[in-house]
Amino acid sequence: MEAAAQAAVRLCLTDEVLFMREKAIEQKLVKAVRDSGGLALKLVCPGFNGVPDRLLLFMGGKAAFVEVKAPGEKPRPLQVHRMEQLRRMGFPVYVINGVEQIAEIISDAKSLPLEGVRRVSENEPVCSFSAENGRQPRQVAACGRMRCNSSSERSSK
Repeated sequence: MEAAAQAAVRLCLTDEVLFMREKAIEQKLVKAVRDSGGLALKLVCPGFNGVPDRLLLFMGGKAAFVEVKAPGEKPRPLQVHRMEQLRRMGFPVYVINGVEQIAEIISDAKSLPLEGVRRVSENEPVCSFSAENGRQPRQVAACGRMRCNSSSERSSK
């Protein structure tokens, strides 16, 4: 095999190993968050590149964003820009590049203060839509919006 071909094979293998490491870290993060009672949602935002890989959600309305990188890798400039945007909006954003960081990130995210968040009791309507308009929601759509029982309400949108 000529030298250029050997270098290309080495480069491909190196990229694959780095990708597998990032994927492995992300899988361990998802499992650890799930084991601690939370959700680690994969973020895919067409038309809005650079968002962090995962949105961590914990009981009590606590949320944090996580960008997963392979060991030694750093976020791209667009990713840094998106993370800064989210931080300016008050969201915690973490960059993780090793499994040893997972426990600390989960602990930190679960202990975040809930400034401005109002707790909802079991007997209180979760959505102001049903409380203000007197209509009962039929179901929650995948996007989180409430759908109502009234056909006139659906046709007027």
